Amino acid sequence: MRKLCLSIFMLICMPLYYLSAQEPEDIKLSNSILIENAMVVVKAGTAAKKSSILIEDGVITQIGTNLNVPGDAIVLKADSLYAYPAFIDACSHTAIPKKDKDEKQKEVKDPGNPGYARAGITPQKSVSHNLALNDNSVKEMRKAGFAISHAVPRGRMLPGKGSIILLNDDDKASYILQDFSQYGSLLSAKGRVYPSTIIAVMSKYRDLIQQSKNAYKHEQDYLSNPIGLKRPGYAPELQALYPVVNQSQLLFMQAEKTLDISRALTLNKDINTKMIIVEAKQAWPNLTALKSNNAPILLSLDLPEDVKEEKKDSTAEVSLDYENMMSRKKQSILDYQNQAKFMHDNNIAFSFSYFDTKPKDIHKNLNKIIENGLDKQVILEALTLTPAKMLGIDQVAGSLEKGKLGNVILSNKELFTEDSQIEFLIVEGTKYAFEKKEKKKKKKKKSEDGESTEAANIAGQWSVIVEVPGDEQEAEFKFSKDGDDYTGVLIDDEGEETPLESISLDGNNLSFSFTVPMDQAGEVTMDAEVEIDGDDMEGSLSVGTFGSFKMTGTRTGKPK
Repeated sequence: MRKLCLSIFMLICMPLYYLSAQEPEDIKLSNSILIENAMVVVKAGTAAKKSSILIEDGVITQIGTNLNVPGDAIVLKADSLYAYPAFIDACSHTAIPKKDKDEKQKEVKDPGNPGYARAGITPQKSVSHNLALNDNSVKEMRKAGFAISHAVPRGRMLPGKGSIILLNDDDKASYILQDFSQYGSLLSAKGRVYPSTIIAVMSKYRDLIQQSKNAYKHEQDYLSNPIGLKRPGYAPELQALYPVVNQSQLLFMQAEKTLDISRALTLNKDINTKMIIVEAKQAWPNLTALKSNNAPILLSLDLPEDVKEEKKDSTAEVSLDYENMMSRKKQSILDYQNQAKFMHDNNIAFSFSYFDTKPKDIHKNLNKIIENGLDKQVILEALTLTPAKMLGIDQVAGSLEKGKLGNVILSNKELFTEDSQIEFLIVEGTKYAFEKKEKKKKKKKKSEDGESTEAANIAGQWSVIVEVPGDEQEAEFKFSKDGDDYTGVLIDDEGEETPLESISLDGNNLSFSFTVPMDQAGEVTMDAEVEIDGDDMEGSLSVGTFGSFKMTGTRTGKPK
């Protein structure tokens, strides 16, 4: 159910969405594109070298200097740019629209035996049936440098099969490998039906795998000699698990916390599958077990923020228990941020999954991992070659080599350096250009004597006006002081609130973002940048790829 009903967003987004749907980002005039004179990093671990790349029919056909270029090739002059292999999303819900949270579960007569679908067990279903390449997640992942995604369905225990897709704008999905994997989790069924606990879920996995093994053996026996045997007739849920049972299909198992990871690895010993742990958030205590699993791991990139030091009252006594608790909390957050380094130091191959990570936060979080001591080349490998090998597509992706897909990142500087930005992404020979974000010089309000004053106080309720073509629309924001930081919400016509994210106040310069659902465009992220002058604000609201609009506002309510 849509929670946000402000006409401003409908007015801004919907007409522009339909226009953008009719006009592709880049009209393709040729099947050839030449990336000329870029600093090319062929693969992780190699130095940048001045080269050109020719892509024909979506495939790299030449790389180097003095290339034999077709006369109709589109030339992209890249003298000041760096070229890298495009990133590979090893597992996420990219291109899969969110389900309605208010969807009600049907009651069942026998909660102990609710049926496969009601229990969240639908391994026969394919993610391909729910792919929406117009979903905002596809555009946002492209902006972050991803050309390929391993998309898995939303759901609980065993929602279905994942596929590896190219993140392009075609009406139909471009599959690299369709129905490639099975995706599962330790989530129990909704609505108090079996399996309703993690232990019950693990038991159900064991039962399903054993039933599938028995069914497969019976079918094979019947095919080789049917005399005297009952004709096979098994549930499609069991038949869909045959490739998992035979270890010809990977099982991606979402397990976030230490105990859940331990349980998943223990379960895998019992059911003997090719299991890859997904969205791990507390994996560092499981290093020994992960080594024994002999498989790569997908770490969550949804990193926690550092613990901010509280201002201490010199007269107040701080208990030793409190100090110990804060020390443990800081260490736990640091370990979480460093778990990629722990994996690398212990020779455990790793990449990332992106279930709880907003695409716009990916580079910020990668840079945090690098700041904590992990080499940039290790990160690049975790985004390219490692997921390519894990997904079995390293012959066509993961590096910039002749014969591989023409998936290329072009950035203004070396990746993962200060102020580096992705300016172009090539997906199978199709170019996507991104707006360069100029780093704004932060202004600080000065007092009459010319000295800089402290940052503005934004707490309170603000009434804002956004100027859209031919109209002005109103909205309400509320900011609250939280220690040295701020929290905030957008309030819609019905009084419902949408949290504001990434609130940053530097002097009088305020920036924040929020995400709203749109029926046709999926989720749309909006970014606001304004300057505060007492009880007034003025700046702009950027609405994804739809443009930027002037926004002004006045504080209508001071904090109590």
